[in-house]
Amino acid sequence: MSSVTRRATELRFRAFLLPALILALAVPARAQVFADAFNGKRDGWESRLKRGDAAAVRQEIETFLTVQGANASPSNYGDQHAIVGARGLEARACVASGEWEAALANLQKASATAGENLSATEVSFAKLRADHAEKLTLWKGELGDAQAKLDQLNAAPGLTEDQMKLKGQLQTFVAEHQSSIQHSEDALKAMDGALVTLRQEKADYEASAAAWTAFIDKEKADITAAGSAMAYVSQKTEQVKADDAKSPEERLDYVERLLKLDPANAAALRLKSALQGKPLAEATPKRKAARKKR
Repeated sequence: MSSVTRRATELRFRAFLLPALILALAVPARAQVFADAFNGKRDGWESRLKRGDAAAVRQEIETFLTVQGANASPSNYGDQHAIVGARGLEARACVASGEWEAALANLQKASATAGENLSATEVSFAKLRADHAEKLTLWKGELGDAQAKLDQLNAAPGLTEDQMKLKGQLQTFVAEHQSSIQHSEDALKAMDGALVTLRQEKADYEASAAAWTAFIDKEKADITAAGSAMAYVSQKTEQVKADDAKSPEERLDYVERLLKLDPANAAALRLKSALQGKPLAEATPKRKAARKKR
């Protein structure tokens, strides 16, 4: 496979996960119904993809997006981030099934959603950042005053009962403000981290969609140059067979594509069987032989 294919594959398999800490700190508590549902299924789908169950996984993800998509909040960046992840995973399933055009369609949808999610999140985070900044200014000022009074009491010899009571109140006040300040500072860092992830997600899905567009266009040109899809598949099958540098999984994905172009290609069928570690079935698709005229 070309460098374009390798780059597209790298992007296709990249996972963008927002840590629970970011989700908890950066936004007010709210339900992420779609994200939770997707996270509950993702590992199982990925395991089945590795076992070669791509066609079924693709159908299940598409159904999931159709049914559960109604529960995804347009204003919840965690839900929208999960939709991008689901589209990316479906694209992987499409590639493993040889359905490159469908994979590209999913990557383009993922790219569009990632862009919209980033724009919306930047707007909502800007308001949250302003709120945190305002509170931090207030709390740090109050904390400084309280800490100064507490330091005076700590330095004073023989405190009265009222002073001891005031000291306890100041200690509680200082501890609570330190906790609030830490929470806001953590939230600001978490938002920065989330935006870095979402920006990278947008850029990589855009690049992946562009790479697959270019590769599909090149495949069409190569088929034309070969004279037919059957001739092209025969040539590529020999290349894939000889390419030991690629993993069996990568080569099998490519063979699946070749068999979409020429389902009855005997060499491609044999190579698929070999890569799967299975004997070639007797009842493989065969081209119909022309009847001899008597």
